[in-house]
This record gives sequence, C-alpha cells and structure tokens, in this order.
Amino acid sequence: MSNRIPKDVREVLEKIQDLAASDSNHSENVDEIFHLTDGVLTKYAEAETAS
Repeated sequence: MSNRIPKDVREVLEKIQDLAASDSNHSENVDEIFHLTDGVLTKYAEAETAS
C-alpha cells in the first residue's frame, strides 16, 4: 500500500477545505469538515516525507 495520496483525491480534499474555510455561515459542521480534511492531508504529507 502506498503512502502517497492520489493527486485527484488531494485536490478534492483541498477544494473541500477551501469551501469550508470560506463558508459565510461557518457552523460547527464546517469546522469539523475543515479539520478532518486537514488531518487527512497532514497524515499523508507526513507519510510522504518519511518515505
């Protein structure tokens, strides 16, 4: 199993983060979405640098 996240998946997660960060209502759900996507991106970034 690869530690690399596919580019298209990374782009989708980053787009979700961008949308969550710019949501004018900024509910708790939006905060949670932002932090979950950030956690996934961070985990894979750490795994990629460790490889």
